[in-house]
Amino acid sequence: MTPPLAYYQSDSDDNTKQKPGGTGIIAQFNKATLPPAATNQEKPNQVIVSTGSIAFAYQSGSLSTYVSGAVVPPNAGPVTLPIQPIAWYRTDAAGAVGDVTFIYKRRG
Repeated sequence: MTPPLAYYQSDSDDNTKQKPGGTGIIAQFNKATLPPAATNQEKPNQVIVSTGSIAFAYQSGSLSTYVSGAVVPPNAGPVTLPIQPIAWYRTDAAGAVGDVTFIYKRRG
């Protein structure tokens, strides 16, 4: 795979050419967290729901602001959602750590 042009710089000997930048390449990686239910978090890049009927909050952690967002039947497997909530709440049972995973894209 060819790196994007941002990883290259002008060649000081010939302005019609580019050479590899060498520095400034930023590594990207994902980080998963298992936040407890009804606890405000930093907005993730995506969410994985393992099971249950889940509602999400996007602006405030107040229960009145939660919006229904996913229903995953038992043994159906996890579902990945490209959403950025700040909190989650299970509506069909008591929520447990691991029902919802927040995925963050990090740069380092």
